Amino acid sequence: MKSEKTGNNKNYFNRILKNTKIQKIFLLTITIIISFSIIHSGAIPKRYNLVENEVSEYDINAPRDIENEYLTKLNAIDASDKVLPVLEKTETNEILKNFNVFFDDVVNEREILYNLINNDIVDNEEGSESFNDLYNKNIKSSIDNLNKKLKLIDLNLSEKKAEFLLSENISDKEIEVFRNNIAGIIKAKYDEEITKDILNETKNVIKGDIKNIEYLNSDLIEISNLLIDELLVYNTEINVEKTEQMKKSIYDDIIENNKVIIKVGERIINRGDIVKTENLELLRELDLLEKKKYDYKFSFSILFIIIFLTLILTIHANLFCREIFNKMNLFTLLAVIVIVTLFLSRATLYLGFSPLTIPIFIAPMLITILIDVKISVIANVVLSVAITLITKGDIGFLFMALTSGTLTAFIVEKSDNRIKLFVGGVAIACLNVLIIISLGAINRSYNELIPNSISVFSNGLISTIFTIGTLQIWESIFNIVTPLKLLEIGNPNHPLIKKLLLEAPGTYHHSLLVANLAEVATEAIDGDSLLARVGAYYHDIGKIKRPNFFKENQFNDNPHDKLKPNLSVMVLTSHTSDGLELAKKYKIPKEIRDIIMEHHGTTLAAFFYVKAKNCDRLDSIREEDFRYKGPKPRTKESAVVMLADSVEAAVRSMTDKTKGKIQGQVRKIIKDKLEDGQLDLSDLTLRDLDKIANSFMKVLSGYFHQRTEYPKLEKTRHKVKIV
Repeated sequence: MKSEKTGNNKNYFNRILKNTKIQKIFLLTITIIISFSIIHSGAIPKRYNLVENEVSEYDINAPRDIENEYLTKLNAIDASDKVLPVLEKTETNEILKNFNVFFDDVVNEREILYNLINNDIVDNEEGSESFNDLYNKNIKSSIDNLNKKLKLIDLNLSEKKAEFLLSENISDKEIEVFRNNIAGIIKAKYDEEITKDILNETKNVIKGDIKNIEYLNSDLIEISNLLIDELLVYNTEINVEKTEQMKKSIYDDIIENNKVIIKVGERIINRGDIVKTENLELLRELDLLEKKKYDYKFSFSILFIIIFLTLILTIHANLFCREIFNKMNLFTLLAVIVIVTLFLSRATLYLGFSPLTIPIFIAPMLITILIDVKISVIANVVLSVAITLITKGDIGFLFMALTSGTLTAFIVEKSDNRIKLFVGGVAIACLNVLIIISLGAINRSYNELIPNSISVFSNGLISTIFTIGTLQIWESIFNIVTPLKLLEIGNPNHPLIKKLLLEAPGTYHHSLLVANLAEVATEAIDGDSLLARVGAYYHDIGKIKRPNFFKENQFNDNPHDKLKPNLSVMVLTSHTSDGLELAKKYKIPKEIRDIIMEHHGTTLAAFFYVKAKNCDRLDSIREEDFRYKGPKPRTKESAVVMLADSVEAAVRSMTDKTKGKIQGQVRKIIKDKLEDGQLDLSDLTLRDLDKIANSFMKVLSGYFHQRTEYPKLEKTRHKVKIV
């Protein structure tokens, strides 16, 4: 019981492994993993371990154009710091007013003092108190009154200075002159901008100007200095808000319009230089500094892009190239070519070569020749984008790969031999040079035109040589028939075709005519006409084994006259299996071997079947014993070869080969094959069958056209009369 359960599990597991959908999913997953490994290893930037204020051990160049944000900010800060403050002048009237208040108070207090003294003198007739006595009596109160008034303007005079201003040591006229001189000097100076920073300097200048006045004594100079120190203020203030706006405007303008750009290839730091903050900031921005943790963000981004590109390629193949999904060998081949191209690209850059030398053109060449041009174009686009990640975003490579790679697919599609393929490769190489010259002219990078042109020209040639050199390997490993392969095996000098010509010449000529019929008809229904032609060359190759048993090779007796019908039909139908055996021996591709096996399908050998029925008195003859073993044709090309084979044999055996009778025979044969179910697996439509019939007629009319009957010439004897 246990072993039975184990056996069931093993069978279930085997069924899963043999499921083509699971195989494709597995292959797709492996392809994505390998592609990720290759692209990730090339795309991830080389990182350096640098420490600030220590010596660099590396010469590091910028892998791409980048803004030096650190230096840009420093420049912006420096420029904004150099912006002069926005100054606004204040009113100077208040300052002059305080000076006027001071002198007005002094003059008024002097007037009060001296009026009081004079009144007291008048009232005191006896003259017991002199002027000096009255002055001394009232001066103290006058000084106090004066200081009280001056406090209103935040000024305080010493008693000595106040008394000097109130005494008779200075006259009213001198005070007025002193007042006017000081006011004039201050007013003249206040026409200039006096900021807080230069106020003291300005005060000293004014003091110097006042000191130079000749009549002033030391007391007046001291008083003037006091007034200047106490009452003089700056007349110009910094508008902080406007100044900050100006600084911000200058800062923003540099950040936006005057960025410091490090060009690709420009040196960031030299080996032996001291590592500065600026260097670290720049390397951090370029993601060139070693990280303590694994960069999952970078890896997931690369993986997402690869999955996205794979999805594009898969959807395109599913919509426009269904045969890739139907044939596992083509699906595998596409995956292998993608991986090989990625590997060669990574190896090219690893060895230090320019991205322009990456042999990207190998992929479109191989895919076009081995699979299909439609999938080749989209595969080239996908690979170009993927490899650009490895090149760290080289736009020159991307543009060349997209343009030249796409044109490569179209050029190679028309190459039906290796010489044309090589010529196409030279054309691609020249096209690469034109593209590089155009890009150089656009970017004004003329210095690199010659080395870049040599690189891309060599790239085209190397890709072509690699493709031609490995083509047979791809064909052999993945069992794929290419036009080049078909042309090789369709060459009349091929050993097997030569063998057919020498040992079964009738069959050989029959095969040539069938090939002509099949090629024209297949081309009419948009099939692979070259495959049909070459398949027709080999379809009867099995007749080499017993050539005399087939009508076209018989010159005298017919061996079948001496054989029973069942033996004759065995010999007749065995030429398909004999042909398969010979084809394998000579390593003929599977597509041709399928045509060999299918060109009769399960058709009934009617002649021997009827002969056997007529000879059998017990009615024991079975129809299936007189049919070919098949299988029925499974492709358009195989079905067309079947129809061409039957039509050629039937028309050749006709005695009256008029156009109408040939056409009737052609359509009858096609109708019989259709009704017999021989075309059920070939996907031929009724419209296709009509096109095939018309194509057959075009070819047959050239072979079996009516010929002009030449008249018989009567021979007459001329008698010669001898004189």
